[in-house]
Amino acid sequence: YLKFAQPEQLVWLMPVFWIGFQCLAMPGAKLAKKYDPLLIMLLAVPLGAGALWLAVYSTNLNTLIGAQLLAGGTWGVLLMGGIAAAVSIGGKTKSGLLLGSWFSMLALGALIRVLMVMNELPKQTAFATWLEILPALCWILAGLCFYMTRKVYRS
Repeated sequence: YLKFAQPEQLVWLMPVFWIGFQCLAMPGAKLAKKYDPLLIMLLAVPLGAGALWLAVYSTNLNTLIGAQLLAGGTWGVLLMGGIAAAVSIGGKTKSGLLLGSWFSMLALGALIRVLMVMNELPKQTAFATWLEILPALCWILAGLCFYMTRKVYRS
């Protein structure tokens, strides 16, 4: 945001991602209930990855805000799709295990992000390029993990 806005405007801009999340999380949950949750996740991943790409390469503040809204919204859909997938795949006996695993992976991702920032990895030139694609790669990895889990528990 600091590329296009003044530091005092950040208080209004930083929540944009989470506003998008809030706007699409519940519709995402309804979609995941109505359709295959993995399909919903599969659709959210490229849309979210595209939004993240657009955010990184935005040329003005309005485009960046729109990209952040869409990225947050697709993260909401992806999260709710993951919850629905865990419950669906696990059935009556394993849904707690899979849901706990889903949240554990999210917590691990958050911890890794905190450690990266604490060690100032985003400021290192060699790592900065990876930061542009890392969220999308992680989303794809999460979807693949659910796909493999479904294969294991449904066989």
